[in-house]
Amino acid sequence: MRTDDIARLARLSTELRPFLHRETVWQTYRHMGATLCDTILQAGLNYRTVVEPRVKRILSFWPRAASSSLFLERIEAFGLESVLDWRDPVKLERIETLAAFCVDEGLETEECLRGWLVTEKNALALLALPGVGPKTVDYLKNLVGLSTIPIDRHMTNFLQRAGLQCHSYEERQRALLALACCLDVDPRCLDAAIWNLESTSAVASG
Repeated sequence: MRTDDIARLARLSTELRPFLHRETVWQTYRHMGATLCDTILQAGLNYRTVVEPRVKRILSFWPRAASSSLFLERIEAFGLESVLDWRDPVKLERIETLAAFCVDEGLETEECLRGWLVTEKNALALLALPGVGPKTVDYLKNLVGLSTIPIDRHMTNFLQRAGLQCHSYEERQRALLALACCLDVDPRCLDAAIWNLESTSAVASG
């Protein structure tokens, strides 16, 4: 990453200070059903109004389905439509497919999944699943306790406002990881700060 690009980001990072100083406590769900639902539902949807309430429904309705196998058993016995209050079959099928994948790989807990995702070839294997792209994989990494920056529209907007010409997912991620290093913050904290800044700005401008 070029020095002038880092300088552009550093200048824009002054907007992040109110968000970076907020205490961020990273905790896993300790529930594979909640983790997998969050992972699949988040793409293209409002997190606070659509995704978060449904993750809470999983935790409330199926509190004991904390392992991949138990979660998949609940899906096969009762389906996800009612418990998630969700009608579109596409995301429901993707959640079930991801759960079955985890069972086949012996990934019963978030701790197991975290260790598995450290190996890059394992993370890449997820890309063969329907609806799973690089952002989904990185989002899942954050959910299970690994530290990275999933690139969504908020990250892209932030980079564009800084004047950076990043033409690929990988370039955008490298730029933001470099900024996290310069600011001496955990990449997940930077991710949360940019997300809050850009989403707040979008609401204000709307």
